[in-house]
Amino acid sequence: MLTLDHGALLEHAARDGHEIGRLCRAAPEATVRSCPEWSGADLLAHTTAFAHWMPAVFAGTSTMTTPLPTVTPAEAAGDWDGALDSLLGTLRAATADDPVPNWSTSPDTAIFWIRRCAQEFAVHRWDAATTGTAEPAPIHAELARDGIEEYFDAFTATGLAVHPELAADATITLELTDLDLSISKDLPRPGPVTRMRGTASELLLALWHRIDPLDLHVDGDRGLLERWPRI
Repeated sequence: MLTLDHGALLEHAARDGHEIGRLCRAAPEATVRSCPEWSGADLLAHTTAFAHWMPAVFAGTSTMTTPLPTVTPAEAAGDWDGALDSLLGTLRAATADDPVPNWSTSPDTAIFWIRRCAQEFAVHRWDAATTGTAEPAPIHAELARDGIEEYFDAFTATGLAVHPELAADATITLELTDLDLSISKDLPRPGPVTRMRGTASELLLALWHRIDPLDLHVDGDRGLLERWPRI
């Protein structure tokens, strides 16, 4: 269920995208604590490659099997601003229902990627902030709520479609304390409930294993969270 519109998603993508550039350039050699295999420079190279690839998908010159272009950390330091501006221009020019392919079971429309870009940059902005010593600022609550919905709409649904052997009679319930909201998803059939509680930002980051899901466990099967996929 999409909870933010086209314009709001683009505002978040632009804000977080610029912050990724600032943070990664400020600490290019520092370890990204949430993804310790990366330095700040490596993270910027990853996001720059994604930003170069995305307009080609909209233009039809890249497909879901086209690998991301190779971008070195040195190239990314100079390319990021232009790549981000090009990507945002592509997303702003699109309408939500424009046909654009994606890799998931979701409809092949532009809004999938508009949403994906906002969520990609939200999590990577948080990642980039872990290059410093202070705790990263949380992901905006409504954006994080939409990210939770996207995680289940796209990643969980597609994973279960591709790997039906993973289907379970189980339900996960997320209690978003800052939004006074509860989100429940069956995996894919209803069953015993595993409950997590935290802010919208904390819960989204736990789904993406940026923080330990078990830290937010309230009750139910802890094993479900111990086995939670890293994607």
